[in-house]
Amino acid sequence: MEGVQLSTESSFKQDLPHLQHAFEATLVDLASQIRERAGDLSDDIIQIVRQLCDPDPTRRGDPSWAGSAVPRYNPQRYVSRLDY
Repeated sequence: MEGVQLSTESSFKQDLPHLQHAFEATLVDLASQIRERAGDLSDDIIQIVRQLCDPDPTRRGDPSWAGSAVPRYNPQRYVSRLDY
């Protein structure tokens, strides 16, 4: 994370806004890199990456499955979204 100074004395909670900012910037870059090749799947790919890689573990996973018996990280849910 260029330009971000994380302290060894800070906590994850204090560093999370910096991590989220870097994550969002990375998603913007990823979207611009894949749009030409992935076409119509670009938005789905970015959403999947966002859900599975969010730096905040409380926001990670498929939000539509929150509170259900199915794990929020169930890979079948994501595979089926790309299976056209």
